[in-house]
Amino acid sequence: MLGYRNLSIRNKIILIAMSCTLSALLVFVLFSDLYLSHQRRVQIESELNALAILLAERSTAALQFGDVTVAAQNLSALRAVRDVVNACLYDDKGQLFAHYHNQPGASDICPDSAQDMAIRQHEDFLLIPQAVVLDDVEIGQLYLQASLKTLEQLLFTYLLFSLLFGAAAALISFVFAARLHKVITGPINRLRSTIADIEATQDFSLRALQYSPDEIGELVQAFNHMLDRLDSENRLLSESETRFRTLATASPFGIFQVDEAGNSVYVNECYRELTGIHTPHITLSVFLKSIHPQDRESVKEMLLNAHADRQAFNAEFSIMRADDTVVHTICQAKPIFDADSHFKGFIGSLADVSELKQMQAQLERLAFYDPLTGLANRRLFRNRLEKTIRIAGRSGKRFALLFIDFDQFKRINDTLGHDRGDELLVAMARRIQLCLRPSDTLSRLGGDEFTVLVPDLKERRDADVIARKILKVLGKPVQLHGLELTSTCSIGITVFPDDAVTADALMKNADLAMYKSKETGRNRFHYFSESMNTAINRQMEIENDLRLAITAAEFELYFQPKIYLDRHALSGYEALIRWHHPVKGMILPGEFIPVAEDTGLISDIGRWVIEEVCRKIPDFLRQGLLPAGCRVAINLSAKQFRDPELVPEIRQILGRYAVDPKFLELEITESLIMNDIDIAIRTLDELRGMGIEISIDDFGTGYSSFNYLKRLPIDYIKVDQSFVTDIPHDRDDMEITSAIIAMAHSLRLKVIAEGLETLQQKEFLQLSGCDIVQGYFFGHPMPLEKLSAFFNSVASQGVHQIEAELTQRDAKP
Repeated sequence: MLGYRNLSIRNKIILIAMSCTLSALLVFVLFSDLYLSHQRRVQIESELNALAILLAERSTAALQFGDVTVAAQNLSALRAVRDVVNACLYDDKGQLFAHYHNQPGASDICPDSAQDMAIRQHEDFLLIPQAVVLDDVEIGQLYLQASLKTLEQLLFTYLLFSLLFGAAAALISFVFAARLHKVITGPINRLRSTIADIEATQDFSLRALQYSPDEIGELVQAFNHMLDRLDSENRLLSESETRFRTLATASPFGIFQVDEAGNSVYVNECYRELTGIHTPHITLSVFLKSIHPQDRESVKEMLLNAHADRQAFNAEFSIMRADDTVVHTICQAKPIFDADSHFKGFIGSLADVSELKQMQAQLERLAFYDPLTGLANRRLFRNRLEKTIRIAGRSGKRFALLFIDFDQFKRINDTLGHDRGDELLVAMARRIQLCLRPSDTLSRLGGDEFTVLVPDLKERRDADVIARKILKVLGKPVQLHGLELTSTCSIGITVFPDDAVTADALMKNADLAMYKSKETGRNRFHYFSESMNTAINRQMEIENDLRLAITAAEFELYFQPKIYLDRHALSGYEALIRWHHPVKGMILPGEFIPVAEDTGLISDIGRWVIEEVCRKIPDFLRQGLLPAGCRVAINLSAKQFRDPELVPEIRQILGRYAVDPKFLELEITESLIMNDIDIAIRTLDELRGMGIEISIDDFGTGYSSFNYLKRLPIDYIKVDQSFVTDIPHDRDDMEITSAIIAMAHSLRLKVIAEGLETLQQKEFLQLSGCDIVQGYFFGHPMPLEKLSAFFNSVASQGVHQIEAELTQRDAKP
């Protein structure tokens, strides 16, 4: 290398030109030789593989039938292939079956075992294995061994030719290189002189003279431009360095630069404040000691990996200062390299995110935890439920989901206020938590709804223990600000995977089971059963069908007669709705009315009943079915009665069909009125002012108050059929019925008894002074078409004759 440096440019040009030419030729020859060798070898292997496949297919019959002669004949066809030295055919047990060798007389060419043949290797030969397969079953193995001497001879000839061509090229290169240096060295020498002057004087204002417009001239021009840029960049670099130091000093982030060993090259003051390190030189070990022990090893590992991979470093960790103050930080650093792409260390920033971490923790609690009780909220509960499903699904274990809802909690909230209600919820949540195992999860979904996940159940009924504990502790009184409150709960339980395997299905099942607990008396628990699902599906079907039934005219009104007991004459009728489903047939009100009330469809149905009764009353009058003093009674739902548009709506319907209000009677349950007595009185006054009579339905089954009752503008009290049904067998029902009748008469109200079915009941009611009766004893509910026959029977025979006939019918065995 030293001798080369001392050579003149002329000799260097000649040497470089010849070296490049010879090097290029050498590389070309070597790569061509290797490529030719590879291509020829690939060709030989491809031809031999095809030949091996053909021979393997032709040998299947010989191997199948054990015919060595045929197998040898098949292999002897290889005589036409000069490169094949040896062919060995083995049976399915790996024993030599037949062989071929192009040198007759050789005795140990093919080993007896296929395993020995498979490991035979020789640099002068190529070994080709091929399985012999029949109907996708390997029945033997064929090996072909080929000589590579032909390939070697071809490569030697090519190499000799390439060397001769290279010698000629080197001679030509020498002649052209000798002429080239004269053109180049003159301008370069002048450029060298200018560079020497600049180096000697350090005067960067000097510029080289351009004598020609060729490449050398362009080089001179480029050199001058480079001097211009260098001068400009030096000024910019000085300004940039000043700006960087200003920004680093004023930055709210810690700025640092470390060398390849991790020792600091530069840190700003903010970095020292964040880390608490004030030593002049900060080494990697000093920096690592400042990191919190719980993060130290992970940060060290990340730093080493970033250093080894020359990659950017991003990490979040805590720093513990000398005064034990903990600072949460985010560190970001990128590798820096010099002009030769040599790694020189890292430059980066260190930011204090302690306040951000606190805010993040607060947001996480708001997102995943209930702010009142501190329990997991609906979102976190859903995540844990799905995770528990996955774990239980893999392990094959059971777990239970308990759905808890407090009984009558709304009453406590409305009575004592939401603050007391919240305090009660917190107290109850603590009590529930005491009933659970460490592995159980308690969550608050919202309001007074809680859920409990009970994992690792051995038996389905193991959840009983926790449910009973919860019912027991929640049933005890709670002292809140001098008040003693008691709030029981209803619990629904569903079990994975017995009941369901998805989160939605489990939640639905637990909710259904909880409502079953409420329906059966509250303060108890129920397990989910498929019958609950069937019931809710039936309810949903009814709801969907109800929406269609309103517009599809599937409803019909039936009318049940009401009879005066004192004069045995018709008092009127009660309109009762019936639903003729096109597929399911007759659906009774007891099945679809509760669904209509829950879904809000009861308003549309109630409006249809009022309008249909008013539409039919003219027909009643034309057919003589509504004598003077008789009325048609309609039941009002709670939603209808509370509707402020009820009175205007009834007035509009009456006007539309030109119906006198005196033919209309409205029945309202006593519990509906007692909810808001003052509003009820105002509504009833308006209805009675129109001429409509009012009845209190199901009297005796609600929260009756005689004080309120005497204030109500009503005309009738209807004794609920539950009191009439067991007369005369139940003395209590008889006494209650007599008391209701006496009380009503003392308030100058008439009494209607419903559910009359026997002569004994009729005689008792008559003796007790009941005014009007209604029931199967005198007539079932019937459509308008059949009502004419009943009315004509009453008109011609009288109620006494009908009563006698019914009595004789009931007396028959």
